[in-house]
Amino acid sequence: IVLTEWEDGAVCLEYWGAGTSLTVTSDIKTLPSVHITSSCNTESGQEISVLCLVKDYQPQIISQTWSTSSGDITTGITKYPPVLGQNNKYTMSSLLRVPMADWNRNNVYYCKAGYKPDNMVTTAFQKPQASRAPQLIPLVPSPEVLHNQTTAVLGCMISGFSPDNI
Repeated sequence: IVLTEWEDGAVCLEYWGAGTSLTVTSDIKTLPSVHITSSCNTESGQEISVLCLVKDYQPQIISQTWSTSSGDITTGITKYPPVLGQNNKYTMSSLLRVPMADWNRNNVYYCKAGYKPDNMVTTAFQKPQASRAPQLIPLVPSPEVLHNQTTAVLGCMISGFSPDNI
C-alpha cells in the first residue's frame, strides 16, 4: 500500500494489493464477554469439540485465540464470522477440535479475545474430571421405631460423585 499526502493534508491510498482491507471505525472499542461451552465427542469419537462464544464487542474485527498452559493452539480451529446483533455489537464463535491424545494430556483450555495483546479477555475451561459413581447411604429408622409408629421417614445420602450433577 502506498499512501500519498497532498499539500492540503489529505491522504490518498494509491494502491490496493491482494488481500488489503481498510476498516474505518471510531476509536471506542468495547471488549467482549467470552464464554466456553462444555465439551462433547465428535462423531468419530477420536476428538473433543469445545466452543468459544465471543459476545457483545465493537468494532467487528477482533483477535481470538486458543491456548493451554503449554502454549498457543493453532490447528483444529474453525472460526465463524461475526454477526451484528440488535444492540449494534458483534458476536462470533470459534470451535476447537482437540484430538483425544491431546485432550487427555491437558486439563485447562483458554479462549482469549480482544483488540490488543496486552488487553485480552480470557476465559478458562477446566476439563471435567472422570466420572465417579455416587456412594449411597440409606437413612432408615431402627426396627423398634418402625414397629411402634404408623409412619416413617426414610432418607438417602448421596456423596463422592463426579461430575457434580447426576
